[in-house]
Amino acid sequence: MKVVIALIICVALAAGAAIDREQVVQKLKTASDKCLNDPAVGVNKDEMKAFRESKGKGTKPANLGKLSMCVLKEIGWMNADNTLKTDEAKQLFEQGLHDNPTKLQEVITKCTTPKDTPEESANALLECVVFHGRNSEAAASA
Repeated sequence: MKVVIALIICVALAAGAAIDREQVVQKLKTASDKCLNDPAVGVNKDEMKAFRESKGKGTKPANLGKLSMCVLKEIGWMNADNTLKTDEAKQLFEQGLHDNPTKLQEVITKCTTPKDTPEESANALLECVVFHGRNSEAAASA
């Protein structure tokens, strides 16, 4: 009986520890709005809106890297020393690519490996989360 209770507790804790995609999306939206309204970030809202509507195909707004860093710091995915904290992003990728371990490793390497600058690292991680963190069909086709 003790084993059954312990097993139930472990399953409940594991389920509670799983990252909720919708919560991440909401945190990203809230952080993005806050950072877009920060004059120190210096991103033009109209340029950002056009870039979002182009699904990343249009002209990147000036200071996009500063915006990405601000957003990641707001949600706790970037440290004060500008290094990435990638555990939650990796969990999102695992949810989307759980049935494709080769692609999963490819995405994790591409998206979480530090780039030449903190801005580039932040941009790469956010772009990957937006694309690969959405759903398994989008992630597998990337």
